[in-house]
Amino acid sequence: MATGYPPHPSLVRPWQDHAGSVENAFRHGCAVVLGWCDAHTAIQDSLRTVGRHLAAIPAETSFPGMDGRAADRQSLWAAATGIGAELCTDPGGIAHLDGDADGGARGLAMLRSDPRAATAFRLLKKELDGALLAVLGNLGLLDGLPAACLSAMTVRYRASRYAPSSREQAGIGIHPDGNLISALITDQPGLVVLGGPGRVEWPEPADGTVVMPGTVLTRWSDGALAPTVHAVTVRRSDPVKCSVAAFLNFADGTQIDRRD
Repeated sequence: MATGYPPHPSLVRPWQDHAGSVENAFRHGCAVVLGWCDAHTAIQDSLRTVGRHLAAIPAETSFPGMDGRAADRQSLWAAATGIGAELCTDPGGIAHLDGDADGGARGLAMLRSDPRAATAFRLLKKELDGALLAVLGNLGLLDGLPAACLSAMTVRYRASRYAPSSREQAGIGIHPDGNLISALITDQPGLVVLGGPGRVEWPEPADGTVVMPGTVLTRWSDGALAPTVHAVTVRRSDPVKCSVAAFLNFADGTQIDRRD
């Protein structure tokens, strides 16, 4: 990993397409925000379409974070092997793609039975994939990792709908993501990015895709790249919120050499 980059005062860094900009952000536990290829209206329409599908799914309580906060949400997931690859539609295959079986079954049902939601989901997937590829490229990993490693990476895409809470304040508690790199598209405020004492930021949903390093990247980099600690706030007065997140991981059971 390159060294010598100065700290940046912001935890959520706007995208700057020059070598080392992502690494500089990730060394400080920051997120980066990338603009979309599709129009904002297309992104919003796609989130609404996916949200309408989720509205018919029974709500479940999320796993609490370090602060014990949890939220009731409706969710599903789909996954692919390889960034930009087709989503897996084999019921037997999703068991190997890093997610709960029930959520994966709901994702398969959406892809098979709701063409409008499936099309919207794939548009959001394309944006998330583009953001992940841009970040990997800026980090130098597209050239630094073997092609076989890149094609075997898995990406799990989770769509979540948060209805107004009956509790005064709910959400997803404070946590880092336990994977390599995460990317998020959402239609309402609520994501909270935390750093050192007193450093808290709230990315604007319209700014683009938020990309964050996870704990696997921290371990793989021997601690050089810090995970982004974050949370999601859901208040009683909030409108319905829909998000789609992509969780990138190395393939299970493989040894990935660290960079010099």
